[in-house]
Amino acid sequence: MVNFNSKLIVAVMVIFGITAFMGCKEKQDNKKSYNVEAKNIKSNVYSGEYKIEYRENEVGLFHYRDEAKSKIDFGFVLQTENPVSFKSIDLGECLVSFENNNRIIVINQLETKEVRILALNEEKDINYLQKADEKKDVNVVAKTFGYGISMVKGYWQAKSIFENDGKFTELLVSRLDNSTDTTNEEGVNYDCTSGGQGAIACSLKDAYGRIGCSVTCVTGYYACCIDATMICKCVKE
Repeated sequence: MVNFNSKLIVAVMVIFGITAFMGCKEKQDNKKSYNVEAKNIKSNVYSGEYKIEYRENEVGLFHYRDEAKSKIDFGFVLQTENPVSFKSIDLGECLVSFENNNRIIVINQLETKEVRILALNEEKDINYLQKADEKKDVNVVAKTFGYGISMVKGYWQAKSIFENDGKFTELLVSRLDNSTDTTNEEGVNYDCTSGGQGAIACSLKDAYGRIGCSVTCVTGYYACCIDATMICKCVKE
């Protein structure tokens, strides 16, 4: 009787182990990255629910901070030379990777397994994506190229971003989420605190690391980070 119980326990443990392994495997497969060789790529990965918003010469990708989708805590902005005419989409649960030294954003939608790309428009970025395209099991539904990619971190009411016609690169991070006027006043010019002519990248953050921004630009533009407004963007030389 003891032997029978021992065998039964072992059998149950084996079945449980196989089930757990299959569950983990399935979870990993669902989060398959666009990367060709992950071990050779410097990237930061962010998970959660996102909305992608297209607005004239900018694309904004914003992370919801709460289940009600009423607050935003960080996002990415691509500045483009040509107007963008895609429809804005609530993407749901995603894995977002900031790749190629913060020059490419890869958005993996977990439910639909669709992939969207936001990237700088330079040869090294295009070559990077061409290598990634060799993966035949990835469904890339959109690629958008631009001259500047920035990341912003702060606290906003979602409606103050999505119902505001101002530029995403002018979001006032330092005003937090108690303000409906979230963009820089038109006509007000500030000097670059960091970056400036000749700089392709710059960044800012507060003393606690809770709010800030960073930006990377292509040749022909310079990075400008303005401490007074906590704004990071690319400016034509």
